Amino acid sequence: MASAELDEFRVRFANLRGELEERRKQYRERDKAEAPRFNLFSLPGVKRDEVGTHSAFIADLLDPEGSHGQGDVLLELFLSQVARTAGLSGIADSTRVTDWVVSTEKWTSQGILDIVVRSRTKPLLLVIENKIHAADQKNQLERYRSWMSDQDQPSDPGHKLLLYLTLDGRDCEDAEGIRYHRLSYEKDIANWLHRSLSVVKPEPVRQAIIQYCKTILNLCGRDGSERGHMSMPDWKSEIMNFLEQPDNLALALEISDRTEELKDRLIEDFWKQLKDCVQHDDRANGWDVRIRWESRKVKDWALDAFPVRGMKREYLSVTVIEDHGPLSYGIVCSYPEKQRLGKPRKEELPAPLPGPDREWQDEGWWVAKRVILPHVLRDRRSLIEGQKLRLTCLAKEVATAVCELVQAEGKFIEDLERKAASPAEAAWKAED
Repeated sequence: MASAELDEFRVRFANLRGELEERRKQYRERDKAEAPRFNLFSLPGVKRDEVGTHSAFIADLLDPEGSHGQGDVLLELFLSQVARTAGLSGIADSTRVTDWVVSTEKWTSQGILDIVVRSRTKPLLLVIENKIHAADQKNQLERYRSWMSDQDQPSDPGHKLLLYLTLDGRDCEDAEGIRYHRLSYEKDIANWLHRSLSVVKPEPVRQAIIQYCKTILNLCGRDGSERGHMSMPDWKSEIMNFLEQPDNLALALEISDRTEELKDRLIEDFWKQLKDCVQHDDRANGWDVRIRWESRKVKDWALDAFPVRGMKREYLSVTVIEDHGPLSYGIVCSYPEKQRLGKPRKEELPAPLPGPDREWQDEGWWVAKRVILPHVLRDRRSLIEGQKLRLTCLAKEVATAVCELVQAEGKFIEDLERKAASPAEAAWKAED
């Protein structure tokens, strides 16, 4: 790139960065004032939990004695929605009922029922089979219908309703000839909750319903995201729209082309710094430390530390590797099936492993393996932390962890390495 072109690139980049920072600042100010993305139902492990989240929340709203404190008004609105969808006007009459019982995860001889709603006064029995992502079980609705038929009350089969609730109101795959009614989160639950907002006054209950409605839209792909995935935050959408403008697109694509090259360089530097840090640590004095890779792609690089320089290395090593997964380190046994000594067990290590024992796994070639990062090095979270380049600090942290492992288990590894390299072992391999 010529000097004039470089100067022009710098100016355009500075202007682009300034505009993006201004847009991000505006979004953050709005986020601070309104917190539009905050949603307890979207927390990890919450949104997709059919039993602990969706069935539990819906059942609490349906229960006249639920924590919402609104009596049976929400249940009556739900029955009205079911009546409208299934064409069953009789279940939404004005009969005053005081004996509603709502339960979740009800055990029966025919299986566990997600939600059961019943009243002997009305009379009515509702069983809701709740499906977010779980697969249909064999003859599931047939078994549930059989249990319902065995119930004395209500006596009218028309008041024993089996509801099959899914995101989009699909049919059950294994329910041919079984009488049931389809409900959807996308239409029926969403409509019920929106109607509920018109009668619910307590603000905590209203906010919970509003957040749950947003979660439903997200699960159903109605918020601009693909089904089941979180939508892109507003400011990122604004950035995408901004970068797509003709004046910005060429520069954005040019930066993108250089980004992967930059990541390669940064990650290569990480492995070289890691090697240098380990080699200059007294705890690894005398160990042979080398970088290797299974291909010429930076993401396949690894670091091996062997206990004795000059020894034929073919048994145990302290290794750091990112093999298409999280960055991990530990003790590796190379080709254990070719070693008469076999792979040592983690329990045989003479000294406690650094850190919590629960973080160390014994799998495959690994005698002991510990994950360092839950994401790959090429992830932005690995490359930077705030406004600081993180990889330099990370290399020092990983080197320290490697040397702690060498200090704890090095003598054990060295003794086994010498034994594996002994003439007797070599003779055994020759015979084999």
